[in-house]
Amino acid sequence: MKKISQLNSEYNRYLAATFTDKQLEGAIFGVLKHANVLPGHPHRDDLIQECRLTVAQASIDYDQLFQPKINRFAFIYQRLRWQITNFFNREERLRQHQGLILDGPTPIEEINHPALQYDFDFESRTDSKKLLQRLYQACESKQKAYLDLLIKDPELTNREIANILGITPRAANYRWKKIQRIANQMIIKRA
Repeated sequence: MKKISQLNSEYNRYLAATFTDKQLEGAIFGVLKHANVLPGHPHRDDLIQECRLTVAQASIDYDQLFQPKINRFAFIYQRLRWQITNFFNREERLRQHQGLILDGPTPIEEINHPALQYDFDFESRTDSKKLLQRLYQACESKQKAYLDLLIKDPELTNREIANILGITPRAANYRWKKIQRIANQMIIKRA
């Protein structure tokens, strides 16, 4: 218990330093400016807080792991750049997966958007379900693990699946291509 409170106080000390240390604050706002996150940006306040948390964690990591090897400021700056890059990658992925935004007024041409078209063709849904079950049975255990993740969250990228499975992205891509080959063979046999 004492160790946890000690870590919390250390984290709070580093977090407070992001407000008082002009060099750290300059790094935060410099990275944001370089990423074109200027006043008026819709995510600016969130990104400032994320950057402060990242700096605090990077400072702890640096003190525990990398102190003699590289410059402290370079290490923190690199972590900040990664944080900003990850944030914008997540935002882009969300934007791509979001077919239609329903918060504002919708133009008439978007009312017929494919994302709003619901075809209740239960026969084709049943066929698809049967095909997926046959595909799952035809796969090996490694491919089944890949399919399980993809079925649970279809928005996962290949890299995220690789991280979850503890394999390289190339190995994950190989599994996906193998699953596709099996599915194509099943579809060809069916036709």
